[in-house]
Formats: sequence, C-alpha cells, structure tokens
Amino acid sequence: MQAIPERAHDYGLENQLREQFQQHVIVMRHGDRIDNFQPLWVATASRPWDPPLTDTGKTRAFCTGRKLRKNLGFPIHRVFVSPFLRCIQTAAEAVSALCAVQDNPLNMTSENVAVDPSKLKVDGAWVPCLEPARHYGRSRENLRIPILDDKWCLALKA
Repeated sequence: MQAIPERAHDYGLENQLREQFQQHVIVMRHGDRIDNFQPLWVATASRPWDPPLTDTGKTRAFCTGRKLRKNLGFPIHRVFVSPFLRCIQTAAEAVSALCAVQDNPLNMTSENVAVDPSKLKVDGAWVPCLEPARHYGRSRENLRIPILDDKWCLALKA
C-alpha cells in the first residue's frame, strides 16, 4: 500500500499554477535571402547590407507560421523582430499565417490573406513605412508610429 502525502489535494492546484506562469520562447531565423541565390544582387542594391527575402523565403516563412499555428499547442502572444528587411519580411509572413482568419491551404504567402490582428501583439517590432496599409490591419495612427528616418519606423504597442 502506498502512502498518500498529506497535501496530495494541493498538487493539482500547484501544477495548474506552474503551467499558468510558464513562458515559452520560440526563436525563428529569417527565410532565404536574395544575396545567397543571386550574388550579383549586391552590386546594384541601394542597401546591400539589407537583402530582402526570395519568394521561396517568403513561402517558407508563411508555411512555418502555419505549422506553428496548427502544431504548437500554446498561443503566441508577442513577436519581436530585428530591423533587417529579411527579418521583417519573415515575421510578416509568419504572423500573417498565425493570424489568418481562414486557413486556405492554397495560400503559400500572406498575399490576399485576411488577418485578425487581435490574435497577437507585435511589440517593439520594426516595420517598413513604405506599406502603411499592411500594419497587421491597423492604421498607422492606431499604432502610434514615430518615423525614425525616411525608410523605417518603430511600431509601438497599440
């Protein structure tokens, strides 16, 4: 016969509290960048240190976001992004898949995908100012974005 601890009834509560305060961190590397596939791209680029993703890189980032959404088992609450264009493009694709209103398996990138911006927050993320309509469904005024220079702006918590 096994002895039952005096406070056995508290163990269930203890496990629930532990799970409630548990944090998960997911680190994702950027997708395939153009300079790895077109070495001469650097010679004509206006920002050679900041290569964009290839179409394949965007597809992989979107599909990774889709897989995370389906298989992760816990919600993602915040996304932090490096200011490099390839990182922003990777995050934009992954976040679009994570926040997609409907999961259409025919969609391979965020193009024409409706998103629900309330599903997660993009805090401290740098986003290009060139596409103000693509700030995850929110207007620039709602994001309170100060312009840092003519190409970049900082998206603060809405």
